Amino acid sequence: MRISADEIGADSIDELRERTPAELKENLQTLRRLRVDLRFQTVYGQVENTRRMGDARRNTARILTVLREKQIQSFLMSDPDVQEGLNEGRYHFSAGKQDPKSAIGIDDISGNDARSVTLAMRLWASLRKDPSFFERTRQLPKV
Repeated sequence: MRISADEIGADSIDELRERTPAELKENLQTLRRLRVDLRFQTVYGQVENTRRMGDARRNTARILTVLREKQIQSFLMSDPDVQEGLNEGRYHFSAGKQDPKSAIGIDDISGNDARSVTLAMRLWASLRKDPSFFERTRQLPKV
C-alpha cells in the first residue's frame, strides 16, 4: 500500500507507525488543510490533478487509523487486568498465516511493527466482548 509522499513524507504505513502521535497529528492537520484547499480549487476550476483529493482523504484515514492503534496499544499496556493476563499467558493469538498461534506477552504488543499492531488489535477485539472490559473502555476518547 503506497502513500503519496509529497503531502506527509511517508512511503508506507510502517513509516507512519514509527512516528509519534504529535507528528501524526501535525500530518493530519496538514492533510486537512490540503483537503480544504483542494475543495476550493475544485469549486473554482483550478485543480490540476483530481486524484489528489482522494489521496488526501485516504491518507487522512490512514493517519487516524494509526493514531487509534497507538491509543489502543497504550491502553492495553497500561490496564492492570490486561497486564496480568499477558503475564500469565492467558491470551493466545496468531498475527497471520505464517505466524503460529501462541501465548502473547506485553513485548508482543508493544512494538511499532505490523505484527505487534495486529496482535494488539486482535487482543482488543477479543477483550471487548467481555462486558466489564467494554464498560471500562467506553470512556476511552476517540481520536
